[in-house]
Amino acid sequence: MEKYNNGRRQILMALASLAGGLFLPGTGHAAPQTQEAQRMLVVFYSHTGNTRTIARHIQALTGCDLLDLEPVTPYPRDYDTVVSQAKKEKQQGFLPPLKNPLDMVSRYDVILVGSPSWWGTFAG
Repeated sequence: MEKYNNGRRQILMALASLAGGLFLPGTGHAAPQTQEAQRMLVVFYSHTGNTRTIARHIQALTGCDLLDLEPVTPYPRDYDTVVSQAKKEKQQGFLPPLKNPLDMVSRYDVILVGSPSWWGTFAG
């Protein structure tokens, strides 16, 4: 279990470091801030909860805001059904309408985007 936790910590630190170099490489310690703090947002969609967990860890490390994207029509929970639907949507270039508006993202300086990776590619 410790090996899993160490790997997970490294992934989270790497993701958090994408947010403008907020962490010193390999240390997990915050880099000194030499300029005015930037407003940061993590926009994400999570079907199973994995991406949500990572987004919340980044929030805990950085203090950023979160925007959890929710489709108007939720995806099915059944694995085979959601895989079939997602494949069709991807082939057709379909983007599902969202419950939450994205107009507020313009007030952020840094935006990180998290999405599932389906079939070795990102869903978004």
